[in-house]
Amino acid sequence: ESGSESGSESGSESGSESDEYARREQIRRSINATSFNISMFDIQNPDNTLTQLLLYLEHQTVEVISTIQNLLSAIKLPDSTRGNLRIGAGAISSVILQMTEATNNSMNQTRNAQLKEHGTWVVKNLEDCGHRMNVLCAPNASAQSDADYADKNYKQRLAGIAFDVAKCTKELVKTVEEASIKEEIEQIDAKLKNGHSM
Repeated sequence: ESGSESGSESGSESGSESDEYARREQIRRSINATSFNISMFDIQNPDNTLTQLLLYLEHQTVEVISTIQNLLSAIKLPDSTRGNLRIGAGAISSVILQMTEATNNSMNQTRNAQLKEHGTWVVKNLEDCGHRMNVLCAPNASAQSDADYADKNYKQRLAGIAFDVAKCTKELVKTVEEASIKEEIEQIDAKLKNGHSM
């Protein structure tokens, strides 16, 4: 409640300032995005910057949202089989695993303490979504079950998990973006302090 009150009070004063910041941030990100090569990103590299991680996660989020949309379209079909839905869910789980692994690797770096502080629970929630999806879609002992039509309960549960994945991936991007911005502000402050001391 108090956040919305303070936002409305200071909104007129800082509106143009925040608009200018948002414009500069968009330019900076577009420059980084044009030079960023997703195929060269190594999720195990401890030297990845938060900006690189952010660009990677944004790319992966686009991919996972597209895959979720395809899965939801398949769920709506009356003749969807559990096997078809399991394939779509598996593709989503694979991207979740890559996103959480890349973020966990960055959070383990001492320089990214702010990301770890705020990102741990988001990653945990995303990992939980992946686990729930894997458990729901695990193949049964009978191979015939993949050919069975998915029932309403199965479809509803899978759709619910897919929506949770979408929320968590967007929240993860937001969390890394905030940590990246804080890191850049700290670097600029440090440069300004060093410049004044000379």
